[in-house]
Amino acid sequence: MSVAEFDDHPLAELWTPPITTAKQDFAELGQLGLGQLLATVDGRPIAEVSSVEPTLVIRARTAATKGGR
Repeated sequence: MSVAEFDDHPLAELWTPPITTAKQDFAELGQLGLGQLLATVDGRPIAEVSSVEPTLVIRARTAATKGGR
């Protein structure tokens, strides 16, 4: 069985064994959100909704599948 979490809790790498996580760049998400909010307040169009891809941080609580992948 594999265990994973989202948002890379500060203790995730310290737990025994360390937990695999999907890490989000919250600073970049905040900048994108604020930019969209300010554009809306100023009456400017928002050309496209941006997204930030999370980074997978594999730690000891994730095992390979039976097929080895």
